[in-house]
Amino acid sequence: MKADRPASARERSRVGGALRIAAVLGLYLALACAYTWPLLPNRADHIASDPYDPILNTSILWWNAKTIPFSPTWWNPPYFYPTRDVSALTENLQGLTPISTPIYWITGNPLTTYNLVFFLTWPLSAFTAFLFVRFVTRRDDAAILAGAAYGFTPYRLAELGHLQMVATCWVPLVLLGLHGYLERRTVGWLALFGVAWLLQSLANGYMMLFGGVLVTLWLAYFCSTRRTWRAGAAIVVAWTVASLPLLPVFLKYRAVHEYNGLRRNLYDAIGVSAPLSAWLEVSPLSTVWRHILPGYNDDLFPGITAAALVLCAAVALTRRSST
Repeated sequence: MKADRPASARERSRVGGALRIAAVLGLYLALACAYTWPLLPNRADHIASDPYDPILNTSILWWNAKTIPFSPTWWNPPYFYPTRDVSALTENLQGLTPISTPIYWITGNPLTTYNLVFFLTWPLSAFTAFLFVRFVTRRDDAAILAGAAYGFTPYRLAELGHLQMVATCWVPLVLLGLHGYLERRTVGWLALFGVAWLLQSLANGYMMLFGGVLVTLWLAYFCSTRRTWRAGAAIVVAWTVASLPLLPVFLKYRAVHEYNGLRRNLYDAIGVSAPLSAWLEVSPLSTVWRHILPGYNDDLFPGITAAALVLCAAVALTRRSST
């Protein structure tokens, strides 16, 4: 009987931990309900934000649920006829299929599908950030705060019409997989990293590019010592394998864009880049910050919580390096 007590204590600890995690998810869901109200009551016959890009993205989620991903039929949805392969002219949103397709199969309503997926981007982004920070810090309080800062940043208000730009719940899981493998060196963490990377890349092309920079910098920082370089090599292999399914998709996009003469040059990229002042601009939809900060086109203000955390971390690092 005595030998069973430690196991029982561990089991109670695991159950308690699972209940705390579930409670945090419930908290984020409640916050999202209040934050997006009255989206949920109107989910079946209204569209979140404006009737432009959201309607397009609704049709993409509907088409993803009705066809085999990246099949010849999928590349040719029933619009812009007789132009072919028009799915390559926009985001494919396949990284959201694990969420959107079951919702469509259950409801049969494209508007409900879009609105629920759009709603879930808030609590899921917050929750995955919570899981990542909790693993790194071993603290629930810090993780809850970080999740709220990531999932409910004012920047999201500036992107209400662009589902792909608020669908960033896979990014924290990418980092969680990286840190998990670096600490424990088990294949499951590499699998988490690879799957999250693939889903994020297929949910948002921008985040694939930004995420590539993030992962590269992470490798340069965390895998640059004798103790960690082997882990870095394994991560690069896993990253390569996880990216292979993206190759035929990229080649198809490239072929369609070349055929239609669609090109961007460096000056286009510079022209649409955000100035530094955009970090102090906020969407007019922000209840509090619109009275303090100006609004313009970019509205990149991340929120006072994120800014304060970065500032505190910078001060702490400066003091540590000086002692």
